[in-house]
Amino acid sequence: EFLLGYVLCFLVGATLASVVDPVHAEPGAFDLASHWLALYAYTNQIFCDFAGYSLMALGLGRLFGLRLIENFRFPFLARNISDFWKRWHVSLTTFLFDYIYTPLVTGSGWMRGRLGPGLFVVLLLSGLWHGATWMFVLWGGLHGLVLMLAHRWDEFYRSLCRSDRAWVARRKSPTYMAAAWVLTQGWFMLSLIPFRAPDLDAAARFVSGLIGNAGPQSLAFGGIAEQLNLAVCLLLVPVYHLSATTAARDWVQRLVRMPAALRGAAYGTAVTYLFIMQPLADGTFVYANF
Repeated sequence: EFLLGYVLCFLVGATLASVVDPVHAEPGAFDLASHWLALYAYTNQIFCDFAGYSLMALGLGRLFGLRLIENFRFPFLARNISDFWKRWHVSLTTFLFDYIYTPLVTGSGWMRGRLGPGLFVVLLLSGLWHGATWMFVLWGGLHGLVLMLAHRWDEFYRSLCRSDRAWVARRKSPTYMAAAWVLTQGWFMLSLIPFRAPDLDAAARFVSGLIGNAGPQSLAFGGIAEQLNLAVCLLLVPVYHLSATTAARDWVQRLVRMPAALRGAAYGTAVTYLFIMQPLADGTFVYANF
């Protein structure tokens, strides 16, 4: 866990910063592909930064016989925004829902039973937790509104299921689940634009680049070694999440049960790769700001 967390945080997160930072610094200069690559890279970077140091903490805790809370439960497998927030930053969301949301909607005040507004308040506070700026307020408010809409959609869909059981099968169909996954993950990725941008003007310029009003410049990725390392870093988060699926679980268990000598060789190879490819960069740890 510690080695995996270190790889995510200090290799993948730092490498992807070299893609994200130039485009956000001058969004009007880069082309359409660079904007979308930067957005995808930032989604991975922010996950690797936070999940990486959380995994490092879990690994260190185990060395002392402590079992800490799993802070990220493969959030990019979520197929609805409610499930996403049960998987992302679990310690904070659990605290907010246990000590703010539940008392708010079960108390005797005006908010009693108003689950939708309660969700909005909780996500707004989550935005403020990241920083007292209007961009974080906007980010939290947008997620609060989407959670309210998702809650209303669930209520509506349940009413359809009660009237006709065929709707239950439709919700379990591959088409519905694929569409739900794309909408959930696409929304989260786009919501990170105000999270990353310093102000509304910068966010608007970045969005403009995503929809075609972009500049002529393309991102430069260095030599073959740097390009291969970037490809590894861009693919590692999807592979990590796929390892949690039912289809891949048996393969993961086989790897875990390998002889100690083989596992040691694999870990040694990873450490050697880190020595060679880890960027020597300062200030790329996003969550140091929080």
